[in-house]
Amino acid sequence: MQEASIVRFPGNPKELAPRYAEGLRQFGEAHPGLRPDVIFLGQSDATPNRLVVVLLWPEGISHETIGGFLLPRLKDLGLERPEVEHLAVERAGFEAMAALRP
Repeated sequence: MQEASIVRFPGNPKELAPRYAEGLRQFGEAHPGLRPDVIFLGQSDATPNRLVVVLLWPEGISHETIGGFLLPRLKDLGLERPEVEHLAVERAGFEAMAALRP
């Protein structure tokens, strides 16, 4: 089963996105080859003053690796501690969902 993280950073998404991207670059250098399958970065009409990041991790990899790396660096990156929600992903992708039968 895969794991997804939904992360919401308080602040202006346009200002925060490059800061978060820098944290991802640092993470990639420290953990070569360890990458989420998918990353979405954006904002919601319901929360326009938050940068929303959605990460889908490969099976067997959890959010703890990136969280443990980024949390101590948030201040240096100019980011506040985010709200984080974790989701156990039963199925990902169109084909997997379309194959689901009642």
